[in-house]
Amino acid sequence: MRTLVQIIWSLAKLGFNDDKGQISEVLNDLKSYPRLVDGLEGMYQKSQCMLLWTYSRSASLLDKEFLAKVVDALLGYQGQVFDLDNFDLLLIIQAASHLERSPEVKEDFQFMSKLAQLA
Repeated sequence: MRTLVQIIWSLAKLGFNDDKGQISEVLNDLKSYPRLVDGLEGMYQKSQCMLLWTYSRSASLLDKEFLAKVVDALLGYQGQVFDLDNFDLLLIIQAASHLERSPEVKEDFQFMSKLAQLA
């Protein structure tokens, strides 16, 4: 699972230079990969933060249902005790600022309150 998240993270960083949208298509396909969705609760918090940032940064990648699953997994984390470091907090804050700009998400009070609980 960690390798899959690292691939997604690498593609997300490459996606800043993706004029044709091909990387966004791959990222959208990976988002619906059953093993990724089913494994959200068991993955490291750092990986969850990376997914939250990746799928919140662009309107073409935004999927509120998937992001809600990521946020719920972060809030209900049951794995090894792991403190979020500054990089993780930066990803969460950047994701929140990206989502606040989305009309679909910013008006969903329940989603935004869960996101606020992360910070």
